[in-house]
Amino acid sequence: MNKVVAAVAVLLALAGCGTNEAASDSAEASPAAEEETTTLEPSPSPSPEEQAFGLGDEQEFDAEIGNATIEVIDYRRPFGERTTSDALVNAGLEVRLCLNEVRVPEWAENDPTYTEDRAMISWDPWVVVMEDDTRVSAASTVWSDWPDATYPDEETLFPGECARGWVPFEVPEDGTAVSAGYRIDGEEPLDWELKD
Repeated sequence: MNKVVAAVAVLLALAGCGTNEAASDSAEASPAAEEETTTLEPSPSPSPEEQAFGLGDEQEFDAEIGNATIEVIDYRRPFGERTTSDALVNAGLEVRLCLNEVRVPEWAENDPTYTEDRAMISWDPWVVVMEDDTRVSAASTVWSDWPDATYPDEETLFPGECARGWVPFEVPEDGTAVSAGYRIDGEEPLDWELKD
């Protein structure tokens, strides 16, 4: 019996779990304690739906219309010195999109405006989500004193090319942004956690 207790104590010590004398004494006094075992299993990896992405994390956007690698690099609020009104403040989301492949969807095979060699990128898919679940769409225009390079809006990108820049937003001055998203109707959305 003492050999079993000694073997368990050696295994625990080797595993970095060590024992103290009080624990050893109680194990020797109680036969039931010798029979108890604990199996440690690694935590399962989160599924893509559960995984939280943050600033600097790249995500794959794979859709019927093509494939791209997308990253949210930074979020700033206020962005620049102007405010748009008493209740709104300018914000900027720095993003990067690399176009990997363009596909012509089945429904557009006979439409000459769809080609496999280029895609149109814009601010439209980008949203900022506030702590009250309000979704704020990208601003419709950029103001003249915008302090940094703007992400292309309604411009062509070819496979193998990347675009990087700031998408403008007007967010509630008293609100807190909790995430940024890339949304195209009918496709799986991408989300990144923000620290506002």
